[in-house]
Formats: sequence, C-alpha cells, structure tokens
Amino acid sequence: MKKENKMIIYDFDNVLYNNPYSSIDFKDDLKISRFISKKYLPIKYNKEDYNILITGRGKYQSKKLIELLEKKGYKFDEYIFFRKFKNQYPHHNPNISLESYFKDYYNFKFNTIKKYIDKNTKFYQKIIVIDDNTKIIEDLKNHYKNKKNKTKIKFILFNCKNIKNKK
Repeated sequence: MKKENKMIIYDFDNVLYNNPYSSIDFKDDLKISRFISKKYLPIKYNKEDYNILITGRGKYQSKKLIELLEKKGYKFDEYIFFRKFKNQYPHHNPNISLESYFKDYYNFKFNTIKKYIDKNTKFYQKIIVIDDNTKIIEDLKNHYKNKKNKTKIKFILFNCKNIKNKK
C-alpha cells in the first residue's frame, strides 16, 4: 500500500499551544507546560508529512517558539508569522485599532492558507488545515466546496481548550 503524502497546516495558539491570554495578547512568556501533547491532536502528527505552522504571533517570538516546539517533538517544514515586530500589534502600539488588526490578520491568514492550498494541490494527495477559528475554517470550506481537483482537502476546527488533559 502506497503511503499517502500530506501537507498539514497548523495554527499555533489554541491548537498546539494553550494560550491563557486573550487571542491577541501574545505574551513573551511562552511556557513548555502550555504545549499540548501530540496525542490530543485531531490527526496523527507525522514528521514525514509536510508540516506548516501559521501563527498570528510576531517573528520577534520565533526563536523561543520554535525551540519550545522542538522540545515537545514538533518539527515544521515552514513557519509563517503574521508580523515581524512588537510595535505592529495593538497592545504595543495605540495607533493600531483592534478592528483593523483583526481584519488584517483574518485577510492574511485566509489568503496565506488559500495560496498554500492552491499552489500545492498538484503535489499532495491530501491537504489538511487545523485551526481554532470558526470563520477561517467555514470560509475556507465554502471557498473550496465546488472546486474540482484530485487532492482531498480537509478543514478541521480544533481548540485545545476543549480537551481536559493537554500535556
């Protein structure tokens, strides 16, 4: 039986990491104890799949974030960060409204995921997106529901806050 090749796009906060703060308050105090065990993910994590991490966090947190992910056994082929610097976030810059931030973030995330799906349907038998944002998942489902291609595309709504023992 031939192994199915897959590309999996994971969201970070509240999928792999139980963020105790608000969805926008990305504190620098990332703690390994808040990462969930791979056994609780809605699909089996396999380092042989093409794994992509997409996050609303800034690139300024990338070193620590990647280091802690690797300590928990997660290895990604690509890391996609929303913005680069702290001053590009509303809680660090009063000139950025929450409304404009969330609109920009939604557009960034939706369009980035869509771009990765569209450019990779020729190469993968299955593409899976795992996110805790209902609107992102539903909008992506609606966008792809009538598109014909050989690749199976699956969208999974998952929030680690809904599981009891996350470690």
